[in-house]
Amino acid sequence: MLILTLLACGPEAVSGPFALAYDGGEDCVEVDMGDLTPTETFTVDAWIRGEPEPADRARPVVSWPGAFTIGEVFGGDTAFSVGDATTGASSVVSVMDGVLHHLAGTWDGTTASLYVDGVRQAFVAGTAPAAPSSTLRIGCDGDVNAYEGLLDEVRISTRVRYEVGGFTPPSGPFDEDADTLALFHFDEGTGDETYDAAQGIIANVYGAEWIAFQLTVTE
Repeated sequence: MLILTLLACGPEAVSGPFALAYDGGEDCVEVDMGDLTPTETFTVDAWIRGEPEPADRARPVVSWPGAFTIGEVFGGDTAFSVGDATTGASSVVSVMDGVLHHLAGTWDGTTASLYVDGVRQAFVAGTAPAAPSSTLRIGCDGDVNAYEGLLDEVRISTRVRYEVGGFTPPSGPFDEDADTLALFHFDEGTGDETYDAAQGIIANVYGAEWIAFQLTVTE
C-alpha cells in the first residue's frame, strides 16, 4: 500500500491537505498563462476521482485550447489530444468510475500517449501545437463540458516524464523542478484563488469546493 500525504503549501495555505471537488456544473479553475506556451515535448498529469455518470457530455480534466486536452470525451472514452486535433489517443478504459486514478498525457514531438495509473493505454501521431490560447482551464473547457468529481495535483512539464513501457505513479506530491511549466497542489483550502508552485501564477477558482483530502493509493 502506498500512502500519499499531500502537505499544505502555497502563499495562502492553511492546515491541509486539500483537493478541489467539482459538481459537474460551472465549476472551473482558469489560469492566465500569459506568454507561456507548450514546448516541443511536454507532459500533463493529474490525480483524479471522477464521479460515475452517464457519458452525455465530455468531461475535461485539463484543457489548453490549441495545445492539448485530457479527460473523458463524449461517449465515455478517456482521451488525450494535442494541438487542434479533433481526435486523440483514446482508450475505452474509464477514469470516471469513482476510483482514484493517475492520469497522464505525453507529447514527444510526433506522438501523443495516454497513460492511466502508469499504463500506456493509447497513442496516436499528432500535429504540434501552433498558437494555443492564453487561458488554461482545469475541470472545464470554456464550453458546455464540465468535470465532476475530485481533482488534485495538476502539473504541466516541459519534457516527456514517462516511458512507454509503463511506470509507477508518483508516490507523493508532484515535484517542482527545472522542467515544470506549471504545478497546482490545490492545498490552499479556502478562497477563490489557487497558486502555481512553478511560475507563481495566481489562478481563479470558480465554484469548485475546497475539501480536506489525503490521497491514498492501494495496490
